[in-house]
Amino acid sequence: MANKIWREKRFFPLLATQFLGAFNDNLFKNTLMVFVAYKLLADAQTVNIYANLAAGIFILPYFLFSAFAGLLADKYSRSQLARILKISELVLMIAAAVIFMFNSPNLLIFMLFLMGLQSTFFGPIKYALLPQLLKQNELVAGNAYVEASTYISIILGSILGTLLPIYASVALLIACAAAGVVSAYKIPQTAGVQPDLKISFNLGRQIKENIGLIRSHTIVFRTIIGATWFWVLGVFFLTELFPLCSKVFNTEKSVVTMFLVLFSVGVGVGSVFCNKLLKGEVSVVYVPISAVGLCLCSFAVYLLSCGFATPAQALSLTAFLSLPRGVLLCLFLFAFAFCGGMYVVPLNALMQKKAPKKCTASVIAGNNIINSLGMVGISLLAVVLTALGFKITTLFLFVSLISAGVAVYICMLLPDALVRSLFRSLLKLFFRVEVSGVQNLQRAGSKALIVANHISLLDGVLIAAYLPRKITFAIDSDWGAKWYVQLFSGLVDFCPLNPANPLAIRTLIDEVNKNKTVMIFPEGRISVTGSLMKVYEGAGVIAAKTGAKIVPLRIDGAQYSKFSYIGHFVKTQMFPKIKMFVLPPCELSVPQNVSMREKRHAASLKLYDIMAAMMYRTADIDMPLFNSLLQAERLFGAKHKIALDMQKKTLSYSQFVLKSYVLGAAYKKLLSGQDKAGILLPNSLAAAVSFFALQYAGKIPVMLNFSLGAKQFESCIKTVRLQTVISSRRFIEAGKLEKLAECVKNSGAEIVYLEDFAVQISGLTKLKGIKKYLRREEVKTSANKPAAILFTSGSEGLPKAVLLSHRNILANVQQLRLAVPFNSKDVFLNALPMFHSFGLTVGTILPLLHGVKVCLYPSPLHYRIIPELTYDLQATAIIGTDAFLYGYGRMASAYDFFLIRFAVAGGEKLKERTAELWMKKFGVRIFEGYGTTELSPVISVNTPMYYKENTVGRILPEIKYKLQKVAGVKEGGKLLLQADNVMLGYMKADKPGVLQKAESWYDTGDIVKIDEDGFAAICGRAKRFAKIGGEMVSLTAVEQALEKIYPNAVLGVLSAADDKKGEKLVLVISENTANLPEIQRGFKEQGISELWCPKEVVYMAEPPLLGSGKFDYLTAQKMLDER
Repeated sequence: MANKIWREKRFFPLLATQFLGAFNDNLFKNTLMVFVAYKLLADAQTVNIYANLAAGIFILPYFLFSAFAGLLADKYSRSQLARILKISELVLMIAAAVIFMFNSPNLLIFMLFLMGLQSTFFGPIKYALLPQLLKQNELVAGNAYVEASTYISIILGSILGTLLPIYASVALLIACAAAGVVSAYKIPQTAGVQPDLKISFNLGRQIKENIGLIRSHTIVFRTIIGATWFWVLGVFFLTELFPLCSKVFNTEKSVVTMFLVLFSVGVGVGSVFCNKLLKGEVSVVYVPISAVGLCLCSFAVYLLSCGFATPAQALSLTAFLSLPRGVLLCLFLFAFAFCGGMYVVPLNALMQKKAPKKCTASVIAGNNIINSLGMVGISLLAVVLTALGFKITTLFLFVSLISAGVAVYICMLLPDALVRSLFRSLLKLFFRVEVSGVQNLQRAGSKALIVANHISLLDGVLIAAYLPRKITFAIDSDWGAKWYVQLFSGLVDFCPLNPANPLAIRTLIDEVNKNKTVMIFPEGRISVTGSLMKVYEGAGVIAAKTGAKIVPLRIDGAQYSKFSYIGHFVKTQMFPKIKMFVLPPCELSVPQNVSMREKRHAASLKLYDIMAAMMYRTADIDMPLFNSLLQAERLFGAKHKIALDMQKKTLSYSQFVLKSYVLGAAYKKLLSGQDKAGILLPNSLAAAVSFFALQYAGKIPVMLNFSLGAKQFESCIKTVRLQTVISSRRFIEAGKLEKLAECVKNSGAEIVYLEDFAVQISGLTKLKGIKKYLRREEVKTSANKPAAILFTSGSEGLPKAVLLSHRNILANVQQLRLAVPFNSKDVFLNALPMFHSFGLTVGTILPLLHGVKVCLYPSPLHYRIIPELTYDLQATAIIGTDAFLYGYGRMASAYDFFLIRFAVAGGEKLKERTAELWMKKFGVRIFEGYGTTELSPVISVNTPMYYKENTVGRILPEIKYKLQKVAGVKEGGKLLLQADNVMLGYMKADKPGVLQKAESWYDTGDIVKIDEDGFAAICGRAKRFAKIGGEMVSLTAVEQALEKIYPNAVLGVLSAADDKKGEKLVLVISENTANLPEIQRGFKEQGISELWCPKEVVYMAEPPLLGSGKFDYLTAQKMLDER
């Protein structure tokens, strides 16, 4: 990072060398000035003349020899020259020590000239080395550090020069010069950029040629002239402070020292603050407002100095600061210096960026010439005006008037920069705006199209103020005509468009083709959901037509302001923190050999994908789940009702979080020395609070599946080496799960019943939890650590433990949040158990972290109760497997689901009968999704915006996929995935407690086909294909065909060995009337090959099912084999 470059070996030696040199300059100069002002001379006029003469003498070499110094720095190695100059400085300091012994001001002035000469030659070297040692995006930081360290050296030099005895100052001068020699030898070796350059010793010609070089580059010349004004003001202030304090204010030396320290600190702080604001961007946006600040502060110093009653006795520092004028003078002097740092750093960086690479040192030398000319000029002017009888205070008035003229000129030269800096300053002050990735706009080139999410009325102002170039905004012609919109014309160019005109897009295409940067909000309106809304294809068409790079820009935080349209969903604030993310540019292409309508459709989809990826990449998923819960409490309000269970007991965020802290403190004590704990609870507030309490305690919740058989359940406990299981006596008794409780004990684990444990929690533990709650203490753990352990269904053997990290779960939650627009007014009914990844991530964690009130119901099998509960709660979202949703649909009244906006099916294939039932009976479209426990769990889902029948929706944002060819499978391929929501890995029964890390690409084992719009359709499991007569037949596809013949039956298709065709299909079904002739007729009507027909039908009154409701193929296969 640019802000850390001072630590690096390539930069620190240069920084140290220039710091030591600047320190010596100021220590020597200030020792000399104090010596002259307070010991040798008496009257104010002589002191003022002598002070200005000393300043002019020190600066004179910069004017005379800077051109020559620049040529040397371009021809020879700059690092080698730095070493030679530091050795010469050491010699000069030794000579100065001798001269100080004779108390001769004239000889000391001559030494000051020689010091200035040495600094003249070092100046071009240090600034020309910056582009050689640093990257372009580090120039602002490099200049800021150089300026800041320069003024820190001024602080130290000023303090020590006024306080130390002469002999101590001399000793320190020699020591620092010696240290400078050492640090100079640490500067990385550099080669001369123009070794063949011929150097002329005609100083006049060199100066003329140097100035000519600078004037041939307009931007460089203007930046130098601008920077010169800072040095003019700086020399004037630093020089006049001595006579101002000694003769006007009649203060002791300590006041001069304080003023010098304030000035130095101000410039240093302003330099660093400027770097922080610009974040590596080389821009003059803050120059105009800083110039205005310099003018106002210099005039304020004049007003405060004018009429100051000079006391008869010298004022001490304490006495001076006891005066109101004294305090105000300090404040305005600091503000003046701060504005100076803000003013000069970007000018220096811009000069270095725009200077021709081969003659950077010559340009910097020319900068020194013009700077020195200005500084000598102001010193001579001050001498002349003083000789003519002008008072010192009048000089400050004179300079402030000139400063006003300079400020006006700069504002006229950079009018948009002034407006932009004003808006930036206001936005930074009130909204603490942070911007990252601005350099990505530069990478896109001039022909760029910016697309941004639209979440508030502030969006346009934020983009216009913080992007480094003038943007052309596409705007509705009705909006463009409003008077207050025209106030921002200084920031941006408006391109008014009539949305009703289909040809309006051509105007924007023309603007982009003129190499303008155009800004579009693809949603076409301010979001009323808080997430992405419908994306129009216009921006995509423009990008495809013009070949412009698309630059995605995310605005985050403005949706929580009073300027958004979602105040009824979230707790808004007057001034929330706002972040802006500029992402790397990308290209958008559309198929060419298709109709215009298809091109627009393709452009819309691709643009939506870009926007969704932008939203996901800038989301904060690198945090623990518990911290995300605290963040949700802040966003939606502590009193927001968030969860309830079948007891109708409702918890607000504050109550839920408090219980999590208290129970978490108790769990931390209970589970000392353990890293995980099992949860054997139904959907309830107790289960949800326990889950997050364990998160706070730093323990991993292991979600135990109570629908498993005893053998598989015991295997789960042993696989993860559980020592403690949290459960409830009431649940064990009501669910008749005594055998599972015995399994826990047989596995060597302890079962803790919440009813007993709650009584045992001490008052001290509760107080600790409350204390943590009041402080809202966050969890300090890596987002890549395990956050939960779930188990696979065991359909292919013993269940495997799946370890999901905090990042895995939050990534999937964020992906879902982008796809499905839930809001805090929704009511979510979740009857899927939390041991089911669908029930945990989608049904519990997602609503809790996004302000959606969730009702946790203990069993999905209560087909009559759940519809009634949905009606009673006025639920708007429900999830379930196909079997459960079909059961609810059959038992529900036609009005029970009247408020349902989202009915999401997952866990198994959504059958056509279920979808038709819900649509015909309730007018509700079920959104089918697809996922696996290993993916946390959702991979794809149909949504209100993107829906296609007979598919499981589009793949979620930022999930990379590829289809691996499978021999014999004609359509689709085996789906492989790579994403942030892919699990950490497995723990398996054969290696208990050992994490087996996930592969780079996760193999779903599913055969999937994905169409041109990105919609996925599941063809079946790769393992659930049979090879019949040399052809691969999908058992899943056969089951889907059979379900149309027997829609109310529970069925499954298995394969068995066959002597004639290798394999045959066996149908296991609960319908006792099923027969082969009926199946053959049904397949013929559906146009399905006879090869797909089962050769055997096995009737089972109750076919085996898993706890999730899926057909248990493993058990069914064993039953067939045992016949």
